Amino acid sequence: MIARLFSCKYRRGGRQQGTKEFAACGNNAESGDVSPPTPSLNLLLPSNVRVIVLAICLAFGNLVSSLLSNSLFVKLDVLADDLNIEETNLQWVFNSFQLPFACLVLVSGKAADVLGKKRVFLVGASANVIATLITGFMKNSTGFFACRAFAGVASALLMACNFALRRHETK
Repeated sequence: MIARLFSCKYRRGGRQQGTKEFAACGNNAESGDVSPPTPSLNLLLPSNVRVIVLAICLAFGNLVSSLLSNSLFVKLDVLADDLNIEETNLQWVFNSFQLPFACLVLVSGKAADVLGKKRVFLVGASANVIATLITGFMKNSTGFFACRAFAGVASALLMACNFALRRHETK
């Protein structure tokens, strides 16, 4: 049955429903069952695979950006102890990411229009990975905040292209 779904094409145009070609698609012409055949499921065509891979990449970009902005809520007290951050400066753990991100999303969108959406998306994704890795190895608060700011810039590049690529590829 499944093999028939993938191999049977919807045949129209000049062929009558009682012919052998129509019966080969799962219809029984002898018994009088001449319902239209099931159209083929073209899920694995190259264009569909491309859209699926693009959707996975864009979803991963959204996930990474949201995790970077919110993931430190859980271990904020441990982070403050390890990096010797005073309680009054603890807000900069989040602000150092959110400020560059919010300020540069619009500018990143214009850069994506000028330089190309795919290129800016790939640069943003690569910079995001690099910034996250460097942030994990920081031993002082100033370097940590600087790397978080760099991750905010990279996430702005990533997010600005995300919706534009989705709209462009699904047209």
